Amino acid sequence: SERDALTSQRDALSDQASALRGSLDESHGQLATSQDALAALQGDYDSLQDKKHEVDERLRNAGAAKEGTEGELASVREALNGANGELGAIRSLLEQTEGELVSVRTALAGAEEGGR
Repeated sequence: SERDALTSQRDALSDQASALRGSLDESHGQLATSQDALAALQGDYDSLQDKKHEVDERLRNAGAAKEGTEGELASVREALNGANGELGAIRSLLEQTEGELVSVRTALAGAEEGGR
């Protein structure tokens, strides 16, 4: 009868609707899981960005420290070169003084010989 056919059709449609609702609920669950995973990945990305900025800052600081150290080394080199120059001058004066002492000794020895 027509009523049985309509009832059968209604039941089939009801079963289809239930299946679609189940599929929709499953899709919503998968979407929520994907959103959670995306949020976790975004958190990881943000954390990595923070670490990258920290490393970049450390590199900048290390570069500045290196430049400062190189400047200090250049100053030390200049000071050493100056000290070497002064030592050379002192060495020349010592050699000159030694020569003068030899002359004085020679003159003293001559005076002693002449005094005898």
